[in-house]
Amino acid sequence: MIYVAVRRSDPITRKVFGNSSRLLIVARHCVGYDRVDVEATAEHGVWVTVTPVKELFLAVAKHIIALIMCSASLE
Repeated sequence: MIYVAVRRSDPITRKVFGNSSRLLIVARHCVGYDRVDVEATAEHGVWVTVTPVKELFLAVAKHIIALIMCSASLE
């Protein structure tokens, strides 16, 4: 089994799937499938997952602001 974690800038093309017959899953950590050849994944039976980090950044930013406000009120 081979799993691949992909950065935003790395394209996963048909050539990648042709050279790795044991590839099972491609995990992307961004929004969208624009850098993955989706037709090639379907032909080779490879799963593609996406973790949309945009929403996570907003949640973290809100949490940090809340912590700053709480610590300011303690003084």
